[in-house]
Amino acid sequence: MSTKNYVTGIDNPTSEVKLKKYYLVIGTEANAQYAYQNAKITFTKKIAKHQYLTGPNLDWGHAFFYVVENDEVYSFFSFGPSAEKKIGETKIIGTASTCQYWISEVAQLYMLNISSDQAKRIKLEVDKMYNKSNNSFYNYEKKEWERKESNDKKYRALTNETCAKEAYKILEKVCGEKIPNASGYVKLYGISKKAICPFAWNEKLENSSLKHFTYPEFPKINKAKELLAAFKDEKNEIEYTYYLRTEDSNTRITNDDNVMFPNFDKTITSDWMLTEGDEDPLKTYKYFEN
Repeated sequence: MSTKNYVTGIDNPTSEVKLKKYYLVIGTEANAQYAYQNAKITFTKKIAKHQYLTGPNLDWGHAFFYVVENDEVYSFFSFGPSAEKKIGETKIIGTASTCQYWISEVAQLYMLNISSDQAKRIKLEVDKMYNKSNNSFYNYEKKEWERKESNDKKYRALTNETCAKEAYKILEKVCGEKIPNASGYVKLYGISKKAICPFAWNEKLENSSLKHFTYPEFPKINKAKELLAAFKDEKNEIEYTYYLRTEDSNTRITNDDNVMFPNFDKTITSDWMLTEGDEDPLKTYKYFEN
């Protein structure tokens, strides 16, 4: 937390003034490179990267963001289908949505400093979306979590009312050109279409000047390794592949010998979301210092 000392009064008393510092973290889950490949643009001879939304290369990916005020989460936005709804089941009429969709893969996180005004404007837009979707809130009087349900805002994959589109729309509205463009081509039933999508956004974020972190990252910088499950490579038993510990990754484990970390507990998962007041996980695991 940033502090400055000021001299006040004739007797020179010292006052500590706490200055609020804000930054934005944009996150993507775009790990399945087979889902983002060069393909011919429909009706032209041009070749461009496409994110596949149908067929064997299907991977929806995900995009989200959160705002931090002095190391603590000020606002979190992860748009997706509501609890017990799977993305693949969302038809054109849409399904109930949430702004607290769990992060379940290793994520790429991109950070930029923002002003107090921008932070407040982002939070205002996020709060509007929270009031239109299904989310959990902590009732401080009852000291328990409560779920607020609303079916006003739908998650519609086929009309691009999705995670990346809704996140980008908020951030571009507030921060403008500071936010790398999120549009690219998607391949849907063999047809090319321009759309905002996680893989294209991740590519442009990666090529931008924003600070970039992989969360968790192991073994390169050995950060948050306890959140990961490690599986032996099928072709090379010396190499390991790392996944966030989720219910899905746990089902892949056939025996303890297949996991790098001997204390791995199959009952523990590391899917995550953030709520107001949580510490930024990048600070928790000391990715950087103020």
